[in-house]
Amino acid sequence: FRTEKFVLQLLPLPHESSNHLRGS
Repeated sequence: FRTEKFVLQLLPLPHESSNHLRGS
């Protein structure tokens, strides 16, 4: 699994950060 998604599931990140990680 991607660490980015794991972090997103752990804590709600700002829209900018979540969008950047999802787009990555």
